Amino acid sequence: ARRSTPYGEKYALEFGEKLAEYGISVISGMARGIDGTAQRGALMGKGKTYAVLGCGVNICYPREHIGLYADILENGGGILSEFPPGTPPAPQNFPRRNRIISGLSDLVLVMEARSKSGSLITADLALEQGRD
Repeated sequence: ARRSTPYGEKYALEFGEKLAEYGISVISGMARGIDGTAQRGALMGKGKTYAVLGCGVNICYPREHIGLYADILENGGGILSEFPPGTPPAPQNFPRRNRIISGLSDLVLVMEARSKSGSLITADLALEQGRD
């Protein structure tokens, strides 16, 4: 959820950190709210996190996550995209991004989601791909 609650953010941070402590990488979209919070938790747990973007890898979106973007790279994680460098973020890019997130994941954990959200799109894609 981009418009996450303090409750959701607390547990996203905790899950991200604990998963990282067990050597489990966090793959997410670096979006506002739960995504970025879980990825920050993974970094706090000294683990790896990978951001799949709905734009070119040379564009930090959302812009306010420039610190997270840099920290992911500095700590051995990765910034991934199927879009060529310079591709701006656009609404139609994000469902495609979510397909990659679920495809790279062994399981998908949804902390909070609106009834029609990218989080639930990712969960549906994961189920179609045989993920938990």
